[in-house]
Amino acid sequence: MYPRGIKSVISFLENRFFRNENRLHRKIASNFSHRQIFTFMQSLLLNLINVGGELKKMASEKILNQKKEEVSKLAEQMKEANLILLTDYRGINVTDDTTLRKDLRNVGAKYTIIKNNITKRALAECGIEGLEEKLEGPTAVVMSSEDYLEPSKIIYKFSKDNDYYTIKGGVIEGKVMTAEEIITLAKLPSRETLLSMLAGALLGNISKVAVALDQVRIQKEEAGEKVTVSVPVEPAVSEEAKTEPEAETTEEA
Repeated sequence: MYPRGIKSVISFLENRFFRNENRLHRKIASNFSHRQIFTFMQSLLLNLINVGGELKKMASEKILNQKKEEVSKLAEQMKEANLILLTDYRGINVTDDTTLRKDLRNVGAKYTIIKNNITKRALAECGIEGLEEKLEGPTAVVMSSEDYLEPSKIIYKFSKDNDYYTIKGGVIEGKVMTAEEIITLAKLPSRETLLSMLAGALLGNISKVAVALDQVRIQKEEAGEKVTVSVPVEPAVSEEAKTEPEAETTEEA
């Protein structure tokens, strides 16, 4: 009639209060019959079990709502992020973890340890597919809504210096990428380095043009040639030409 655990409790109560001759038993027995007391104990026990079930149900609903909030919050962050990296942090110590977080924070990235099922649901809510298999084992999530190259470089350098730390995969500007593709991208020069290289190349070409023009000028000077610039000038009108029409007009008069 009752589960095994309830039977054990009822048996204990029966042995404690009804089969042992003690003052409590005698006092209770003087006012209530054995059957009444036993029925009351059964009813009390069942009520306690029902209350426990309700409390457990309420706790489960609370936990479920908390998880939903976590998923929604993470999904919003992922929608705004230019970079989402999944890494295996197994084996990292506290000192390295603190340093890595600081380096990422300095470039506008966020490093978070999140449960795989929360991350999986958030990715699904964002419509991102292809990373489900990567969400196995310990997983850290790196996100940045700014530059995606610098955080990738930091993670790649850390994984290169620490064999236990690996890149699982990620999303860059909405595109799902493998670990190999992310590593290839991380090996590229930074934006500042590329701009410096471009500026250096432009200055170098300008210098080459200037040197070439100077060499042409020197060669012409050695050959005795001069570079002249002709500027068209209107012919000057002489005083005689100005007075001739006036003389003709006088004669006719």
